[in-house]
Amino acid sequence: MENNELTYDCRRRAAKILSYRPMSKGELRRKLIMKGEPSDAADDAVEYLAELGFIDEAQYAEDVARHYSAKGYNKWRVKQELNRHLVPREFWETALENFPEPEE
Repeated sequence: MENNELTYDCRRRAAKILSYRPMSKGELRRKLIMKGEPSDAADDAVEYLAELGFIDEAQYAEDVARHYSAKGYNKWRVKQELNRHLVPREFWETALENFPEPEE
């Protein structure tokens, strides 16, 4: 299979994966590689979709923090979830700004 065709197929697969639920760049890359895509094609697909605005890691970090906060997770546990979802640390602080303070 030609390199351009591999890139196109990987981009298409990545877009399909993102159509099910939002993800961080790291999550999408990991999922593509797990599905057998070459790492360079996965990197290209992730960057391509991010450039098009289909991946917004700052918004995704806030969504993850809000979701797990609503489930009653404490700040430390929400940080674990952000890490598990491969959200870059540079987005954690902003995502946790509105985290409710624990009640005494």
